[in-house]
This record gives sequence, C-alpha cells and structure tokens, in this order.
Amino acid sequence: MKDIITSNFGAILTAFVSIITIILTNKHHEKITNQQIQASERQIIKNHNLEKQKIVEDHVYKDKVEIIKNILLIKSMHNLTENYIMDVSDTSLNTVNQRYEEIKMIIITIIEKLYLSFPQFVDKGYKISGKCNEIWGNEQNY
Repeated sequence: MKDIITSNFGAILTAFVSIITIILTNKHHEKITNQQIQASERQIIKNHNLEKQKIVEDHVYKDKVEIIKNILLIKSMHNLTENYIMDVSDTSLNTVNQRYEEIKMIIITIIEKLYLSFPQFVDKGYKISGKCNEIWGNEQNY
C-alpha cells in the first residue's frame, strides 16, 4: 500500500511538474510572440513613415521641377530676341496684354508651389512677379 501511495504521489508530482512546465513554457512563448508582434508593428510604422517621407520628397521634387520650368519659360518670353521679334512684327497692345496675363498665371503657379514646398522663397516669387510687372509696364510705353 505504501508503494501504491508513493507511486501515486510520484505520478501526481510528475503531473504537477509537467503542468507547471507547460504553463511556464506557454508564458515564455506568449512573451516571445508579443515581442515579435511589437517588433512587426514597429517595422510597419517605420515603413509607413518612410513611404510618407518619400511621397513628400517626390512632391517637393516635382514642385521644384515645375518652378524651374516655369521660371525658364518666363525668361524665354522676355529675352532680347523675343523683344526684337515683337518690335519687328508690330505686335499689338492686345497681344502684349494677353501675354502678360499668361505670364501672370505662370507666376501664380510658381508662388503657389513656393508656398507649399519652399515657403522660405516666397518673397523671391513676388520679386519675379514685380519684375514681370515692370517689363509689362515698359512694353506699354512703346
């Protein structure tokens, strides 16, 4: 009988130790799983932030290209050759005014892009606008 009690006690103790081991193992696996989930969440957030940053950088780059393109367009519309052609072809005042309106719309686009992507250069956009106004005024005097 003593052997039966001892063997039952041993079996119970073994079962108890096994249950404790299973519980601890499950807790350990749960902890590791939570750490992996948190690491995955951090990586997802990091990737999302990198994607947002790339979108912003792409937008700024496109604005920069458009600003440069428009400044070069305005410059090409106000060079010596263009002025000579206008003088020789007896360009009407109406044509000069239409051209000024086109340039004004281009300048508005430039200033808009400056506000959005390069606010520190907005004053330069207004200087370009002022210079175009001067040129238009000079053309009115011809």
